[in-house]
Amino acid sequence: MVTTETIRNINYTSKQLDLNYGLGQELIVIDELKKYYPSVKKTTYKYCLYDYESNSSIFELKSRRILKDTYREILINTTKIECLLHHDKKGYVLFNLYDGLYKFKVTDKSLKDCRFGQGGRTDRGLDERNDVCFIPTRLLKKIA
Repeated sequence: MVTTETIRNINYTSKQLDLNYGLGQELIVIDELKKYYPSVKKTTYKYCLYDYESNSSIFELKSRRILKDTYREILINTTKIECLLHHDKKGYVLFNLYDGLYKFKVTDKSLKDCRFGQGGRTDRGLDERNDVCFIPTRLLKKIA
């Protein structure tokens, strides 16, 4: 018999596997980023709202196990968008996808083509939906 506790453990394991995948990708992507932003460094504060910083820019990385055109939109938490938008440096969201590394520059102008609402996952036994920004994948620029 499958118990609630068993389901919770399976869902936790799924979330942890996804988190570990993302953290591992952060170490891989930095080498590619350094080709375009030589001063880029990984942030060291565990709860920083972005993953990398260079002399002129900040970057939040989202690694997804999809192709760029799998969906018409790709989402990111609005808390991250607000940080990237209002920082003194230029803010970018990086999407590490199966078919490449893509960037989206976060500006007032670029966000006019996005929509905001509730989004997220419910497939791991928890309601992980939040306020998110839906970025049209047509706006992503391939960098690697």
